[in-house]
Amino acid sequence: MVYVIPVKQENYVRAVLETLTPFLKLTEYEREIISQMLTSNIKTINTKTRQDLITLLDTDYYTLANYLKKLKDKHILVDTGYGLALSAELANSLYDKEINISFKILQDEVNQG
Repeated sequence: MVYVIPVKQENYVRAVLETLTPFLKLTEYEREIISQMLTSNIKTINTKTRQDLITLLDTDYYTLANYLKKLKDKHILVDTGYGLALSAELANSLYDKEINISFKILQDEVNQG
């Protein structure tokens, strides 16, 4: 089954992140950080872009640092050696304009004995 979600270009990133939230366990603020990164064309979070994000999100250094750590712990952001960047898997999904979700039915271990 294919379910097409109509969305305007300017709302695309937010729509994808909201759709993936049950799988990625993202909070509203984490979605906002990722959305701001993508819409502001911030590929890597380093000293300069971190300050840009602080301004864009109207937040402080410590609040942003806490959320960036949470995103890193969830493997949404990865350390590139030059800063933090979106994981390749999530970035590719966002740029491809298509996401496929499939289900794998797990076998009940009790019934296999």
